This record gives sequence, C-alpha cells and structure tokens, in this order.
Amino acid sequence: MKTSLFMMIAVLAVPFSLTAQDEDLYGFLVGRYQMIGRYPDSIATYTGTVVVSMGDSLLDIERTVGGVTVQGTGRIVPVTSDRIKVLRIRFIDGGRALEGTFLIAGDLDNYGRLSGYIYSPEDETRPPGLEAWFIDQDE
Repeated sequence: MKTSLFMMIAVLAVPFSLTAQDEDLYGFLVGRYQMIGRYPDSIATYTGTVVVSMGDSLLDIERTVGGVTVQGTGRIVPVTSDRIKVLRIRFIDGGRALEGTFLIAGDLDNYGRLSGYIYSPEDETRPPGLEAWFIDQDE
C-alpha cells in the first residue's frame, strides 16, 4: 500500500506523550553524528553529518551530505511482535520523500550508535540505502 507524503507527515505530527523511559531514550539520541551511507537504489556511497535535537513532540533531524542540508523529523516507534524500539525518520531529499528505520545501540563509550535502512515509503526501493551514525566526539 502506498502512503502519500501528506499522510506520512500527518502521522508523525500527531501529539503523543512520552514515558520516562522514552524520554531517556530520546535524550540518549540527541547529539551530532558522523554518518556514512549508500544511497537508495544505488551503489553510490556518501558521508555527512546528522544533528539530532529534541523538538516539541518529535526529534528534529538535520542531515548534511555534500554540503546540502535537509530537515526531517524522527520518532521512536515499537516494531515487531517484541515491540523493539527503533528510530523512524522522515525527510525529503532532492524532491524525493524518504524514510529511515534505525536500530538503536550504544558504543563502548556509552554514546548512541545507529544503523539502518533508507528507503522510499511510496515505491519499492531495491536495494535500500544503508546508513550508520557514529557520535561526533569532536563536538
């Protein structure tokens, strides 16, 4: 089933309340990250930065690749029957609506480290894009 961009943004904009545990997880993700990735539907790779900050009811995501910065939003959502929490982001890049789903982990210094897929929620993406985010310890 295809989802319109309007529906995608509307779902992310619905207000919700955070539990104390969710607030901690959101706080854990806030920061500046170095990013490496591969574009969706491509074998081309890229590097850049991601800045995650707390918005009113969502995470604000600022992605910079090749000197171009795009804004997006993110939310922690439970997935699978085990209700594993992942970071789901949405943004528009080059006129294309994209979504990312990231596993949340910590590195050996207890900073956030995320990895996941970038894909189009409206079309089949083969292969999906891949990204890994590493906290920028120079900040």
